[in-house]
Amino acid sequence: MVVLKPTLFNSYPRVMANPKARIIIHNKSERNDYITEYRAYKPIYISVYKFAQIKPSLYATHQHAIVDKMFLDIDDDEGIDPYFEMIRLHEYLMELNIIHRIHLSGRGFHIFFWINQNLNYPKLAIQNYWDFLHGPLKCYNCGHTLKNFICPSCHIKINYMNTFKPKKTYTSPIFNLCPSTRGDLGRIFRFPNTRNFKAACYAIVIDDYLLNKCKSLKEFQDYAVKPYKPRGKIYFGEKELDISEFDCPTEQYNQMNYTHLSINPVAYGHLDIDYDVEFDLKECPICIQNLVKHELHFRERNSFIKFLCNRLDIFFPYNPNQIMGILYKVSEHNPYLRNKFSQQHIWQLRRNVMVIYDNEEIRSSCREMKGLGCCVKADCLWKNIKEK
Repeated sequence: MVVLKPTLFNSYPRVMANPKARIIIHNKSERNDYITEYRAYKPIYISVYKFAQIKPSLYATHQHAIVDKMFLDIDDDEGIDPYFEMIRLHEYLMELNIIHRIHLSGRGFHIFFWINQNLNYPKLAIQNYWDFLHGPLKCYNCGHTLKNFICPSCHIKINYMNTFKPKKTYTSPIFNLCPSTRGDLGRIFRFPNTRNFKAACYAIVIDDYLLNKCKSLKEFQDYAVKPYKPRGKIYFGEKELDISEFDCPTEQYNQMNYTHLSINPVAYGHLDIDYDVEFDLKECPICIQNLVKHELHFRERNSFIKFLCNRLDIFFPYNPNQIMGILYKVSEHNPYLRNKFSQQHIWQLRRNVMVIYDNEEIRSSCREMKGLGCCVKADCLWKNIKEK
């Protein structure tokens, strides 16, 4: 039997970030130069996938990701033991003999496992397989919302139903996974042996030595107070996973029109628009007022959302529904943003808000406002446009 030799880093071009400013790197030398420049004071990220083509925009580039693996994130959310979930997922992959590796991200774990590159629509396939691992949201028998994946009406545990093979049922493993990794072709993760400043430890690769020695997240974090050089093997399993039956048939893909796919409520919930949110643009810093005068394309929109997520001058922080409401108010005088509230594009806007809202390390900054040409006051006294 031929043992496959997967690679996580030695393929290019890729994206690197810290985490806001993203650039394309083309080789190992550019990667190392980037790490050397920023690692002392910034978290360092690299993309999960390399890209077959480089396009003028990063979003367009992401659509050319070469999907040879799946990336899963397990965080220390309330009520979740990330160590327990990581071990369960590791044992599940070992049972299937699937090639995978594990990283400590700081406050949780990253798990990568390799898949066959036989997918027609890889984004949809990895979305669907993420749903399979995460488990269903509603009972397929009566439609009730599940509680701990038990139907309150039928009182039965529900199996997963493949979106693209509705006549076949599957037993869902049901792992607690971070929704931001679901089908994200542009996903980035912490580069090993770079510092997680919030967790006060390093992101490290977990080898079989640590896996056998450490029995909790805290024990892994204790090993990660400094960079760690693996002592044993870091790849587990021997074969790639075939998820082709979770891929979308071409006939169905052509019928459903991909641009109309709604965001999955398993991953992002039902994000409504709070039309009654109180927001006065005149109370915002002058740079934000100048920013909103621009057409809010992806970069400008991200900067505005980041400001709203981190606005420290109000007593109650905005929630995602209120941020959607603020964007709606602003869109009255911004045709490009108003178009994003159409049925065709609103799922992109909801995802945009939730990804930024869920990532506590993404912050707006004075440097970013200057880069966008929106800052006109060198002596600005606002303290909520923070450098990170």
